[in-house]
Amino acid sequence: MNRTYGVLAHATRVLCLAGIALAVGPTHSVAAETARPSLTAVVASEAPKIDGRLNEAVWQTAAVIDGLQQKIPVAYGEPTEHTEVRVLYDADFLYIGVHAFDSSPNEITLSTMVRDADMSSGDRITISLDTYFDQRNGFHFEVNPLGNKRDGLIENGSESYEWDGIWYADARIDGTGYYVEIAIPYKTLSIARDQASWGLQVVRYIKRNGEEDRWASPTPEIEPFNLKGAGRLNGLVGIQQGIGLDVVPKLALRHADDGLTGDKDTNFDPGVDAFYRITPSLTGALTVNTDFGEAEVDTRQINLTRFSLFFPEKRQFFLQDGGIFSFGGLQRNPLPFFSRKIGFSDQGEEIPIFAGMKVTGRVGPFNVGFIDVVTDDYKRLADPATGKREKIGVRNLTVARVSANVLDESTAGVIVTSGNPNSKDGNFLIGADVNYRNSQFFAEGRTVVARSWVQRSDTEGLSGDQLAWGTRLTYPNDRVNWYLIAEGVQKNFNPALGFTSRRDIRNYYAGYRFRQRPSRFLRTIDHRVTGFYVTNTDNQFRSGEINLEPFTVTNPVGDKVAVTYARVFETLPEDFGIRTEGRHGETVTIPKGSYSWDRYRLDVSASDARPISARAIVTRSGFHGGERWDFTPSVSWRPSRHFLLTVNYTRNDVDLPDGDFVVHLIGFKTDIQFTTDLSWNTFVQFDSDSDTIGIHTRVRWIMTPGREFFAVLNQGLLIEDGELERGVTEPRVKLGWTFRF
Repeated sequence: MNRTYGVLAHATRVLCLAGIALAVGPTHSVAAETARPSLTAVVASEAPKIDGRLNEAVWQTAAVIDGLQQKIPVAYGEPTEHTEVRVLYDADFLYIGVHAFDSSPNEITLSTMVRDADMSSGDRITISLDTYFDQRNGFHFEVNPLGNKRDGLIENGSESYEWDGIWYADARIDGTGYYVEIAIPYKTLSIARDQASWGLQVVRYIKRNGEEDRWASPTPEIEPFNLKGAGRLNGLVGIQQGIGLDVVPKLALRHADDGLTGDKDTNFDPGVDAFYRITPSLTGALTVNTDFGEAEVDTRQINLTRFSLFFPEKRQFFLQDGGIFSFGGLQRNPLPFFSRKIGFSDQGEEIPIFAGMKVTGRVGPFNVGFIDVVTDDYKRLADPATGKREKIGVRNLTVARVSANVLDESTAGVIVTSGNPNSKDGNFLIGADVNYRNSQFFAEGRTVVARSWVQRSDTEGLSGDQLAWGTRLTYPNDRVNWYLIAEGVQKNFNPALGFTSRRDIRNYYAGYRFRQRPSRFLRTIDHRVTGFYVTNTDNQFRSGEINLEPFTVTNPVGDKVAVTYARVFETLPEDFGIRTEGRHGETVTIPKGSYSWDRYRLDVSASDARPISARAIVTRSGFHGGERWDFTPSVSWRPSRHFLLTVNYTRNDVDLPDGDFVVHLIGFKTDIQFTTDLSWNTFVQFDSDSDTIGIHTRVRWIMTPGREFFAVLNQGLLIEDGELERGVTEPRVKLGWTFRF
């Protein structure tokens, strides 16, 4: 077995070297063929009405972008449909009007009317603004032909859709195509003082052709969120942001009725959020008596591993400007700061937040973020088996992040956290990171990214071995994409306000992907090989994989077929138990020792651009001396723009020497969209691990951007001895009303 692990380690090293050698392909880039376009905005003589029509005389005076260029399928090619963009501005708003001509308007692909939902399954227009004109950070806006909106932040070439700003848009479809009309208040944006020129990128997606048309840099090597590829919008003078104060009073009413214990509780919680623009590029936020009852519930997961599961943040206060706190390019493990640690216990119970403050933005060349939150007194569930609770008391939790912009696209920074939300023991963490990015590597549009970071925690009662470190080199480009990663986490490293699923490890990862774009009918063929090798800090082998993906084939509309083979190796230092057949089931024990097996996977999906879409993933593999089958089908049905039904199912069938078991996970979701501002969503989930059903249904009414009403019902159901018992019934209503000054 040691020889096998030696071969695996050697293969990983070879893969790393191959990634470097194969990265350097042809260095010619067509992005150099055309200079960046520019446009001078025109002052609006009167404010247009945002109704998606563009029929007012003021639009005829606007600056015009008369046509885009194709990025996909043919870089710098002639688009199949013409697009006309008009730009106006006044002291308070930037106005953008788009006429997306279409020779077959009945074939325009309509996606969703759900606010902030992914609209990539249909036609859409996107606008990106570099308001600092630093080619690093900006704002992103999307509108589809139904008038639905989505927005986000651009941060050093990456998008973050968690930001939610106040802006206005509408759209109309007619016999010539469709119109999009947008008004963006300057109060919503962070703007460099006295900056009369912004970066601007306009993109049109035509789903039925798999086509992407751009105003600037229409080449696959430059992603739409790379603001170095944006054009230039000039002439923005005399704009105003007011005093920069938003006050949002909120009223929340909650009732909880536990059908198992008979306990009942009713709470009326008035609260307030306030946002003040300290400078045009720095914002302070204050929240008092915070309620997150309108947040979506987590999608359930089944854990058949020895490590903690990761659930993403969904609360708007923490999502807003959350990218400021990103560190070293880390997505999950080991994160120095993970905002879900604030307001939730380690058992997932909600912890009341009394008050919190946040400062985010830019000061000169520095990106700054600061959060300070006070959580209320609560009793932590210390032992789920016995129900024993431990009083934690009021906690003060703090995180500070500063990074400096260096070179053209790079940053260097530090992060500090203080406080422990789940223990009376003190905790402190400090980290530093350097992030190098060059999007003109070898040729314009070829990007290389190098990152290094180090973290050290200091936990009361622990001494030594509290360090974590990492370094990575990536080449994230269209035709060739590879990465090399090395990370280490010592056994006592404890980011109390962060997230780590494994300690006492050293990780080595490598991957290489080569992409072909053979024709209009077969859009991409990807060939991929990846691997990882994990030891403990004493260099004793723990786990590893070699993954071979001979092909992933995608057509223009988005249908996909992928085949993967993997060779898996794992050493268990101690016995590992998996509970079977529900919460009262027996435990199947996997003995400590060394294991290896093969894994085969088939992934087939039909594009969600159609009224009926589907996906099926079938995986057959060994599993710690036994066998495992995973089957994950999902189906979506969209009979009209107003209704979407999605059903997901996962079945894990495991056969082990110590016993067999089957795990089921079912999700049923409906989205009813009466208008783009009024929706009713329901999500029903069941898993056989907990033998519970969760029902979450929510009505959201956006009366006007910034003024919203929510009505939510959470219902828990418990399956006990084949009978269905009612758990907690929890209705909530919440009203938020923004006042802008």
